[in-house]
Amino acid sequence: GYAPQELIPSESTMQQLGLFDDISLIWNSLRGKDTTEALREALEKLDYDQSFQFDVAEKMNDELVSLVGTDTHFLLSGHTHFHRSLRLGPRAHHFNSGTWAYLMQLTDVVRNDKIRFNALIAALKARKSLAELDAEEHLIKRHTVVRIAKDEAGGTRGELMLASVSASGVFRLNAIGGSERTL
Repeated sequence: GYAPQELIPSESTMQQLGLFDDISLIWNSLRGKDTTEALREALEKLDYDQSFQFDVAEKMNDELVSLVGTDTHFLLSGHTHFHRSLRLGPRAHHFNSGTWAYLMQLTDVVRNDKIRFNALIAALKARKSLAELDAEEHLIKRHTVVRIAKDEAGGTRGELMLASVSASGVFRLNAIGGSERTL
């Protein structure tokens, strides 16, 4: 087992995980419960996380709109964690390409699969590099771009696209279904 002090994350880490007011992880570890299992239970709050939903606004999105307003037809932004496609009004839309950096998503599938979850925790405890975490498929990396083009009816269409390069070097853009907006 681990000593309790090894389980106590920093205050900023606890805030990021939504555990600042939830001491169940520490309490369970003090009672002798398996620390990995206690962490998995504490992370059940992620069932309500919508960070990876492209159509759900974050505080940053709202702040950008307050600076620009809804008179702008297409507001484009990027270099944030998550891509977004957000309707601002009848003639305004915000596209955010997100980041091309590595992200980690603890889905309920990963959290509920004890073998996969334990492998992830072991990799994190071992302080593996991003390359190692990526090779073990613990990370996701989305290369999202925003495409704005005139459509056949004379309107302007915007959409989020995932960029990829095949093993043979072929570059592709694949639309993220439901992200499109024509003005």
